[in-house]
Amino acid sequence: MKTSVRPGIVAPGWVIAIAFLSAAGPQSVQAQELVIHEVAQTKGSQQAPFGTINDMLEIDDGRILVSDDVVGIVHAWNVERGAVVRFARGGQGPGEVTVPSRMAARPGGGFGIYDIGASALLLFDAQAMPERVVRTEGGIVSNPKSLAILRDGSFLVAGGRLTDPRHLHHYDGTGRYLGSYGDPSPFLQERTPLIQSAGGALRAHPEGGFLLSYGAPLRIKRFPRDSFDAPELIAEDVAVLPELREEEVYVESDRSPGPTVFRWWHDRSTGVTTLPDGRILNVITRFYSGDSIWDVYSPDGSLEVRKVVETAFYLYGTTRDGRVLASYRDPDTDEHVAVVLEIEILK
Repeated sequence: MKTSVRPGIVAPGWVIAIAFLSAAGPQSVQAQELVIHEVAQTKGSQQAPFGTINDMLEIDDGRILVSDDVVGIVHAWNVERGAVVRFARGGQGPGEVTVPSRMAARPGGGFGIYDIGASALLLFDAQAMPERVVRTEGGIVSNPKSLAILRDGSFLVAGGRLTDPRHLHHYDGTGRYLGSYGDPSPFLQERTPLIQSAGGALRAHPEGGFLLSYGAPLRIKRFPRDSFDAPELIAEDVAVLPELREEEVYVESDRSPGPTVFRWWHDRSTGVTTLPDGRILNVITRFYSGDSIWDVYSPDGSLEVRKVVETAFYLYGTTRDGRVLASYRDPDTDEHVAVVLEIEILK
């Protein structure tokens, strides 16, 4: 798959700079401007399109992995060469995947892939070679939203287990189940929305512990240790993204009246990450309205800038040089497009 690369600052037509939203609650938006530049993207190849983009991760050699749980493989995107090739094919052998989903860096180098089909974390070393498979206790996490691997070797998967609708599930380095955290919305009762909407955006924090941004409502917590102990509320704004309600995520099918179906792409926070200067970036993706809300918070949780961007971006994380990994679906062709973005915060 050939891709296009736009090094550095791109032409004005590719710059995204949209007006502020008004902030709700005690937080205030300062007089700053968030500008987003597109550096590279994969749009345009019909020979090797993504079935879907489930996650993106920069690995140690600089390539960007793209997990595709529809096709059942993991792609490797070399941004400098402008090409996408297969990294992990479908199968059950070493380095192969069945239903690859969320990915995360390992603190000491290397990375992991949560494979739904195997109910396991597939671990790779710093040379991107398969190291071992860690089977998880307690059944699969259905519709996982994110993954974080912590300094003590344990890991977290965000999403509902088939027997547990809480948001986060913690496993030790051998896959032993340690516990769960985060009650679902009080407005959900049916099993399908309870399980499938659970989870949120996870990111291991560079100073230890991790961040959790609930899928909904807009609620970001910092966990200072590699456990569920002593979480600190960083930000909350239920006016912008409220608690999920059953009638919003469990609706009648368009194809046949009567049966209800889960609304897979409901509004939710899809990514949270710590920027190189310590500030926190959170993105709410609003697929059905075709836009996304980009929030930047100071390390103590003060909202510094909020922008509505007229593309429904999904945020996955950052590269080592601070660029942003994201994707979107073309509204005309439904092509899943991976992008590398550069953000500036102007005062």
